[in-house]
Amino acid sequence: MRQRFKLSAIGVKKKTTKGKFSDGANNLYLEVKATGSKSWIFRYTLFNKRKEMGLGSYPTITLEAARKKAAQLYEKVKTDPTYDPILVRQKELAQAKMEQQKKNITFKWCSEQYIAAKTPEWKSKKSPQQWTNTLNTYAHPILGDLSIKDIETSHIIAVLKPIWETKTETATRVRGRIENILSWAAVQKYRPIENPALWKGHLENLLPKPNKLKAVKHHQALPYKEIHTFIIKLRTHQCISAYALEVLILTATRTSELIGALWDEINFNDCTWTIPPERMKAEKEPPCVRIVVAQINFITKQGAV
Repeated sequence: MRQRFKLSAIGVKKKTTKGKFSDGANNLYLEVKATGSKSWIFRYTLFNKRKEMGLGSYPTITLEAARKKAAQLYEKVKTDPTYDPILVRQKELAQAKMEQQKKNITFKWCSEQYIAAKTPEWKSKKSPQQWTNTLNTYAHPILGDLSIKDIETSHIIAVLKPIWETKTETATRVRGRIENILSWAAVQKYRPIENPALWKGHLENLLPKPNKLKAVKHHQALPYKEIHTFIIKLRTHQCISAYALEVLILTATRTSELIGALWDEINFNDCTWTIPPERMKAEKEPPCVRIVVAQINFITKQGAV
């Protein structure tokens, strides 16, 4: 059956009386305000409550366009009694706003947020600055001002290729840090989940394997048979660094673990030093190592804390 509309294009144009006027179909109304401005309204009922949704102002939205939009909404509301067009529009606007904001989110901003988020869990106080320095030197000149959502494999290659064979260890570290930042951004929904800095199954097909390149030259080790002689010579140096080195040798601990040691970790009665797991690289069960109390006493006499 053909719908009978009450409003006409000419009638809408001439309407000046304040009020809300039904078009006679699909719950479309023309609202005329005291100022003379006109706008379109769609009425619907949700959970026994009458609601009104604005469809735009007249003449920006013509009578024909308003009828078309009202008809679409009317069908949706009629089909689904729980459908709320106002809520749907709010979600769409929020999504559009988020998409617009994403365009302004850069890699550099994400790297700063990532470092701030991870700093509390890093054991070394130097880590945040090391991350910042590495990214500033190698990643930010190319990626820094790029929108995080637009970063692709070609951008990652542009960062890594110049240093991949000459500074392999640094390059692999840079790649890993970029990968972490992009993963963080994906979880935040700032970019797609695919990570162009991923090594396995991705960059490994484009770059030589690090272990196939120039081997890393490690510090030379002292043969264990020479330790006794070395310790004797070491004890001729009456300084804190010499005492600390002897403790490291005798306890086989990490430098960072000794530097961060506190007196309450040391039990002079049992001659033991218990390192809390949060100060260990692996965060495993805290080790209880034997210590040379004489060396600790030396350090104490020197006034070290």
